[in-house]
Amino acid sequence: MEQVSGILIVIFHAGIHDGFSNGSGFKMKEITKKYSNGEIEIIWKPGTCIHSGICFRGLPAVFDPRAKPWITPAGANTEAIRAQIEACPSKALTFKMLSDD
Repeated sequence: MEQVSGILIVIFHAGIHDGFSNGSGFKMKEITKKYSNGEIEIIWKPGTCIHSGICFRGLPAVFDPRAKPWITPAGANTEAIRAQIEACPSKALTFKMLSDD
């Protein structure tokens, strides 16, 4: 723990493969957010994200951390979204192709 200007900041590391852990062995549920354009489902795991910025620098019309929601699948075609997700270094962004069934 670190004291900064009278504010207590608790710093912890979220396990990439295991969800969140508070260090006591207690495992909290990992958060998963999903966004779709009807062709592709974008899956984001914020606890896995390392905030490299590759997604929003590569495809800002879809990934804009200043917007709510920050992922807007309508901002680009499905192939461009897929290619950008594949560049995610932490794999916090993944995708599922949706079928026409």
